[in-house]
Amino acid sequence: MRIDDVLARIPKWVTRAQRLAAQLAKDTRFIVAPEVPPTNLFHVYARIDAAEFPKRLEQVARDHKIWVTHGAARARVPGFLDIELQPGADAETLTDDEAVAAMQALL
Repeated sequence: MRIDDVLARIPKWVTRAQRLAAQLAKDTRFIVAPEVPPTNLFHVYARIDAAEFPKRLEQVARDHKIWVTHGAARARVPGFLDIELQPGADAETLTDDEAVAAMQALL
């Protein structure tokens, strides 16, 4: 993919990140930050055991055919995981509902 092509698509990805963040924030099991992402990258905090997370991620990949994230780490708040989401080119074929369902399946 050429840089000009990517740059032209970024505004659409930012809008998508804002929609996904708003949908995920409706689920009280998630905390989304920033509330309105200024870029296509945002964080979702959830009560997921860090040791269990890789297994759940793989299960979601098997069940939903979606690799939800490439980045997650223990949050500063004990018991929470900080999951980094960055919807871009790889997520363009997914609907918002599919993406949200995949995140909810991690719980």
